[in-house]
Amino acid sequence: MTPPTVDLGHIITNAFGEHTLSGVNGEAFSRLGSTAFYKQTFAEESWAADQLSLIVGTDCGLMPKFLLEQELADGARYLFIELPDVLERLKAENLLPKEIPGRLQYVTYDQWIETAKGNFQIIDFFYLNSVRQQRSIAAMDNLHPGYLELWTLMTNEMQQLRTQVVMETGNQIFMQRCLENIAENRHPANLLKGAFKGQTAILLAGGPSLPAAFPYIMENRDKLIVMAVSRIAKNLISTGITPDIIFSIDPHEIAFFASREMLDLPPETLFINMYHVQPRLLGQWRGRSLYMGSRLPWKSDLNPEQPIYPGITVSHQALGTAIDMGFEQILLSGVDLCFSREGLTHAKGELESKLGPFMDETLYQVETNCGWKAETRNDFFSAIPGLAMLAQLAQERGLKVINPAPDAVKIEHIEHRSWEEVTLTPLPQPFLQTLEQVLPLDDRASRLADYKVIAKEISAARNEVQKILKLADEALACNLRLFGRKGKKGPDYSAKVRMDEIEKILDEKHADFSKFVKRWGIGLFLKLTRTDKERDWTDEEVEETGRGYYEAYRECAKQVIKMLNETLRRIQSRVDEERPKHNFKPLIKQWLEDKQPGRLEVLLQHAGMRREDVHEKVRPQFAPLDAGFTEQQTTTDSVHTKTINSYSAPTLARNRLRSLFQAKNLEMLKRFLEAVQNSINEERDHYIALCEGMIAELEERFDEAKACYSRVSHKQLIEEARSRHVSLLLSAGDIENSLPLLEALAALNPSRFPHYAQMLGLTGRTDASVEAFEFYLKMAPKDLGTRFKYAEMLKNAQRTEASKAQFEEILKLDEAYQPALNGLQELAV
Repeated sequence: MTPPTVDLGHIITNAFGEHTLSGVNGEAFSRLGSTAFYKQTFAEESWAADQLSLIVGTDCGLMPKFLLEQELADGARYLFIELPDVLERLKAENLLPKEIPGRLQYVTYDQWIETAKGNFQIIDFFYLNSVRQQRSIAAMDNLHPGYLELWTLMTNEMQQLRTQVVMETGNQIFMQRCLENIAENRHPANLLKGAFKGQTAILLAGGPSLPAAFPYIMENRDKLIVMAVSRIAKNLISTGITPDIIFSIDPHEIAFFASREMLDLPPETLFINMYHVQPRLLGQWRGRSLYMGSRLPWKSDLNPEQPIYPGITVSHQALGTAIDMGFEQILLSGVDLCFSREGLTHAKGELESKLGPFMDETLYQVETNCGWKAETRNDFFSAIPGLAMLAQLAQERGLKVINPAPDAVKIEHIEHRSWEEVTLTPLPQPFLQTLEQVLPLDDRASRLADYKVIAKEISAARNEVQKILKLADEALACNLRLFGRKGKKGPDYSAKVRMDEIEKILDEKHADFSKFVKRWGIGLFLKLTRTDKERDWTDEEVEETGRGYYEAYRECAKQVIKMLNETLRRIQSRVDEERPKHNFKPLIKQWLEDKQPGRLEVLLQHAGMRREDVHEKVRPQFAPLDAGFTEQQTTTDSVHTKTINSYSAPTLARNRLRSLFQAKNLEMLKRFLEAVQNSINEERDHYIALCEGMIAELEERFDEAKACYSRVSHKQLIEEARSRHVSLLLSAGDIENSLPLLEALAALNPSRFPHYAQMLGLTGRTDASVEAFEFYLKMAPKDLGTRFKYAEMLKNAQRTEASKAQFEEILKLDEAYQPALNGLQELAV
């Protein structure tokens, strides 16, 4: 990163003898001092043991000094990432603590990943879910604008690194879905390699620009292969567009409800899925399908050689596949990776768009194809480099990736041309004709042959894992003998010899499947990871670790065997689907267990049958399937709906509006207002009132602003509205009229009592102020900041003894609390 050139200012020395740079921390610590400020601002878990803290900014050296004075927690590490110009100045001014232990260090952005992966063992801490990222006070206040960019880049790289760790160590749900999909994943996507040379494809995703492509597609349907991500199936169907290829990769159940309308597409559409796709989509798909990735979650000759594309989204995998298919031009639509000007994340017609603008706070801005700066969110931002790499790959092969959307993010190697500037030629032959030429036959005989091969592979794998389970049981018994837990007085060292032999057998004779078992239950094994590897182990720790290791082996082996048994039953069910005469009772049982009521239509499609061809006495058995299919396709109470609704929660809207207001971003507030006005969000009226109030306040229409704030009554928004109302009254010097609102705020949120109490004190209502302070401090007796304000109020009210008592109470809790010491000195004068 190249931070902006900023005047770091002069050195400020506060009343507590602490030195900061005026352009970095300003007067942040002038009133309380850094120690009291940190204790008031950060929870104790911020500095917990066995945790890696990545901290942006050092507060001119005060934060590392604070940590050193508190004594570093056991097993904890602290890596400070500082701006280069600030770090250089701090070193020149000798503001950084000089003697620091090895587990506390200062680096710049360019050095942080290498340092984190090295001495700071970030990978191990990721395994333990013990990486904490936080901002110093300087980074929160952002007086130096470089901190915002530093935090943004850090957050992005952190998430990418975390994702990489998950991908490298394996994830159980991917392996589970792989086995659940094993019978359907018969043909790999690489069969299409080079099959569409010289042709043009259009890849459709769910971004705001999607609808702009619809007229173009309809006008040029005979010149385009239409590829789409599964989540926009409903939008395409309602528009009358049938894609040639539909893509899906997500293994989670939310993906099914986001994409379930794809099951309404005709079987002529080709489904290209990642091997770990949601089984409810693949198992109920009536048409042909091809899989990306491996077929089996262990090393096997049945795994085809397929490319691995950069990026983890469905758009990445779809674009990579399109490039390998040989398309001369690949047009993108809905691949925006940024918000619309109204703050919408998805195309009209998508649920996210109906609920209004993106509510959560975002730190990211990107340049669009037409040059304006659009907001985006972290997952969109993280997807940009992968798409650039894929577009570069296409370019190197003489292919073009083009995004005609002016408001889509500008990405290197992706051309921007208007729709009118794109040249198209008619397809040489229909899409289905090409498929017939390049794909193997998919009939009853080929399916049965494949089921036989894959069942043999799964059975062999089960035998291997059963041997691993037996070895793990033996190793556990040896571990007990080694430490004299089997009735012997002393350790049995022959047990150690046998344990070494078992480990060698696992690593050599059963290498592939022992790795698979470990990856299956990686979480259990990672619990044994230690971040203090330099410390000597006690015998008890060695025994406990050995027992934990083989218990993890045993538990994971049992889980894998159970999963393999379920897989074999599912394969047998697929074999039974191919029989000339069907026994529907066990088939229906399997389909309902798998939550695949639409599997009946797959059977009928494969058999070339209609429902009427099934005996009338059998057809009533289909009733639970029909009811289940209708329910899955129509329910509005799905995990997908709940998740999307949570993105527009009132608390997020409040924080978003507060952030825009504090930044005085009138333009974005007005866009937010427009998007909410056009939404179906249940809380839209409250959002509108709060937003209109903030706009009026920034435009200095204060009476209108107060009227707008008075209209807000939602319990999660009313506090913000009343706070703004109070602020307007206090700015006008109208303390009297602010008191009822302050009292109401305190009733809503007890943490507001200190402010209410202060205002009572300022208006001479000392007794009422004392009552409010005392009420609050009974709830939060260790809130030293509020107790200090209470003492100051009493001092100003000439209640010297009461003030002295409060200062002394503070010092009982923290004898080094400098503001209280200063207060006592002032009283003594």
